[in-house]
Amino acid sequence: MVVAFNAEGRGTGLPGNLRSEGLEDCNGFIHQDDLKAIIEFASGMPNVDVSNIGVQTSSYGITMGAGALGRYPDLPVAYLIDGEGPHDNRVTTHYDVGTEHDLCGHWSLVTDPSPENEAWWTEREAIRYIGDYPGIYLRMQADIDHAQGPGYFRHAIEMLNAGTRPQFGGTGAASWTRMNGDNSANPINAVYPLGDPAQHPAWLPGRLSDYPDLAAVYIREVAALVSSGDTDGDAFSDIDELYVTTDRFDACPDNPADDAWPPDLDLTRSVDILDVLLYKPVVGGPYDRRFDLNTDAAVDILDVLLYKSELGKSCTNP
Repeated sequence: MVVAFNAEGRGTGLPGNLRSEGLEDCNGFIHQDDLKAIIEFASGMPNVDVSNIGVQTSSYGITMGAGALGRYPDLPVAYLIDGEGPHDNRVTTHYDVGTEHDLCGHWSLVTDPSPENEAWWTEREAIRYIGDYPGIYLRMQADIDHAQGPGYFRHAIEMLNAGTRPQFGGTGAASWTRMNGDNSANPINAVYPLGDPAQHPAWLPGRLSDYPDLAAVYIREVAALVSSGDTDGDAFSDIDELYVTTDRFDACPDNPADDAWPPDLDLTRSVDILDVLLYKPVVGGPYDRRFDLNTDAAVDILDVLLYKSELGKSCTNP
């Protein structure tokens, strides 16, 4: 089921675009509370799987989405998909790219640092609230941002870093984060340095508008991830396999290059002491998430101890 709504004060009154009661709030707390009410209403409907509700936003909609989900973290929302949303007053007003305009009569805090303007923006900066959202957060970002233009990624990187948990280098509470979906091959729960483009994630080539169906594709990907648990039945969840970079759709290697089963580090279709010995140069060395079987952002004895229940197992392909 898909729910779309006009927040208070919006709509033309034409068929299919009903005008909502109330006054325009420019995605502040009133509009965020509207979204909260919509989520609560939808979650009570008999044909809705309350464990797999998602919110998808486009552009400035992230202000409403992150605000509602961060201020009300107990809402039953499993995932948030953010399409190139601005995250602070400078990006929202296009100050950074030199084409500043006002939003609902308010300019950036650089242009107008008054206490009144700061109070207004306090309700309307997604970066303030994304860190309190505990679900899955996926950011959609192309090379050429729909509003900021080519090569501008501060909003994307700062939002992802703010949503990602501290054990992975971020400052947030999200259970899972990623820049773009499966077609990007970016790792999950990764943070990025803004000042080093060589370490940036893979951006979508061109513009988001070049991919008219991509939001629906990503919704299906994340919804399937939430509902499936363990697609390949190898006792390692899809989310954990995404983290350690193994194939979540295959329980056993098909060939010597198919990294499919998390404890089978040497890809021999069996788990033995040779797999355990591969930890020797990794424990205490540079972090390698492929060895982090308990996905706690550290490779240590706790990962090795997991082999107690895995040693002697083998797998076969049909």
